[in-house]
Amino acid sequence: MSVSHSILEWWNRIVMRLEQPDIEFASIVLWVVWQNRNDVVWNGRGKFATSIFQSAIQMLSLFKTTSLSAASHQQPPQLIHNSIWMPPRENFLKCNTDVAVVEGYFSPTIAEAIGVREALSWMKTKGFSRVFVESYAKVVIDALNSGELADSSSLGLVLHDCIILSKDFRYCNFAFAYRSTNQAAYA
Repeated sequence: MSVSHSILEWWNRIVMRLEQPDIEFASIVLWVVWQNRNDVVWNGRGKFATSIFQSAIQMLSLFKTTSLSAASHQQPPQLIHNSIWMPPRENFLKCNTDVAVVEGYFSPTIAEAIGVREALSWMKTKGFSRVFVESYAKVVIDALNSGELADSSSLGLVLHDCIILSKDFRYCNFAFAYRSTNQAAYA
């Protein structure tokens, strides 16, 4: 038995030995393990293995139900893509944002824009060069994609910061994600 030199080699060996349903389940288990790792690192709490396994089973069931439902309704592929969270392409980082607002400090829209700005700042600090930012704050995403930010309001200034930060990346994309599919923001 030879030693794998990368996670990609390891994964390719596993994929070659498994059937499609097992590959799907293994993929989801790995994703849930990664979510748990992030919860331990960022929040100081994690789940037991049985809970991780149970979460993976529930996600796979939801994925299959959603996929079958989408296929039975014969929706165009772009609608299916917008209704299911998708991982980023290889060598890209995807950041899903969501914020909680304490009443009286910021409007939800400004808070969402600040969340995007802080995510961009963090990704820049960490040295990422190809990034996707997803948010369910459609007003924020539409404004960032339009590039027309002549507004000097609090929101306009935060959005301007986001545009300036986005230019520091080799590739930066802002996309709207329905709140129901933006679950990665809670991972």
